[in-house]
Amino acid sequence: MKRLVITGATSFIGKAIIRAADEFDIKAVVRRNSDKAVELRKMPNVEVIERNMDEYATLGSAVGAADCYIHLAWKGTRGEDRMDEALQRENYVYGMQAIESMLAAGCKRVITAGSQAEYGNVTGLITEEVPCNPNTSYGNYKLRLYETVSQLCEEKGVSHKEPRIFSIYGPGDYKNTLIMSLIAKLSRNESCDLTAGTQKWDYLHVDDAAAAILTLATAECPDGAYNLASGDVRTLRDYIEELYEILQSDSKLNFGAIPYPPTGAVSIEPCIQKIQSLTGWKAKVCFRDGINRMIACQSLL
Repeated sequence: MKRLVITGATSFIGKAIIRAADEFDIKAVVRRNSDKAVELRKMPNVEVIERNMDEYATLGSAVGAADCYIHLAWKGTRGEDRMDEALQRENYVYGMQAIESMLAAGCKRVITAGSQAEYGNVTGLITEEVPCNPNTSYGNYKLRLYETVSQLCEEKGVSHKEPRIFSIYGPGDYKNTLIMSLIAKLSRNESCDLTAGTQKWDYLHVDDAAAAILTLATAECPDGAYNLASGDVRTLRDYIEELYEILQSDSKLNFGAIPYPPTGAVSIEPCIQKIQSLTGWKAKVCFRDGINRMIACQSLL
């Protein structure tokens, strides 16, 4: 059984990866005294390792050699924290300490979780060849980690791949995301103030994201960055109207009630041809099915 080490194991994506990785021997790294690891501790193939990020310099000695290390741990991924230079630099420093430690312990492959924020604002199709021009500290340090780790792994003859994540949704997501907040409001038939929704978007279900990351953890494909999205690019308004239909809501959708910022609407139009052609992965959960899964999970609470 291959050994997988994963930091950020209690995160939205981390838990989905671990649930899907039942054929791996998993070392799940969580914060000390975390109250979010209850589910992980019950899994027979998972050993929970408690380490705070400032202890990552000794991570390799704590977990031993691994077939693959997935680095998900990152603080300040939302809101104003994305512009916090000190916080984002700290993420980079601790990330490098973790990866250097894992390489010293004999890790064979490294996966760093990237972000569409590394590209910055791009008009039109976003391929992996589009020049990166991040406009947040979060994007800057995500890109810096990717570039530094790529060089380090190349020098040591270790595989390094980065899934660049665009927009993921699913059960257990942060409650203030657009999808989560709209499900709550539409279920209560509340009026919803929205932008015009003309920007392009792409939603990927978290289970598909987990499958893609595990594919990159095992596939014999070239190193580098891989865009991670569903391929279902359409206007945000179209997604919202489908959500409205699924929930059979009586809410009023006030498109245009919220103005776009002076810089204009931000669209994402990711190209996923690279990961599809080089690994065979493709998204399996359509948006309608993904939303129905979320509704079913909420009904069980």
